[in-house]
Amino acid sequence: MMPGPAILNRPPAVLWGILLAALWQAAGIWADLRHSPYLAGGVAALLLWMTPVAVWWGWPGPRPWRRGPGMAFGWAALAALAVGATGDLNVLRHLALALAVAALWNWRPERLVWLAGAVVWLPAAGWLVSRLGLASGTVMALRWGAAVLLAAGGIWSVYREKGRQL
Repeated sequence: MMPGPAILNRPPAVLWGILLAALWQAAGIWADLRHSPYLAGGVAALLLWMTPVAVWWGWPGPRPWRRGPGMAFGWAALAALAVGATGDLNVLRHLALALAVAALWNWRPERLVWLAGAVVWLPAAGWLVSRLGLASGTVMALRWGAAVLLAAGGIWSVYREKGRQL
């Protein structure tokens, strides 16, 4: 039996399953992002952070998805989910959500900055920043500013990849 193609038109169903499991495991993140003063604007930051993936899927034309990096991020998300659920560690559940989202689009090296930028919405980052003594309004402004820059960089990356296909 020959192995499947290295480039597919869409991610395999297992990655969508991992994303659903990550969303279910991180369900408490919505309450955390809405109610903590150091996480103010976190829901907007999360949605802005996810925007490049939505743009990539919404862009007209073919959506070649490469198996190698996407599957690696998917398995890493599953491992983070397993350890996070076993140890009741929310930070790993939230990290699994970021990795599961990253697994759904075609991977390019510059998108590593986008993935690392998940810290703009991670509740653990809000907790760390609260220890620095910054005002919550300052933290929110920094979070939104970083989220906008990350979304713009991710969309630029999509344009660089997809703009050539038009």
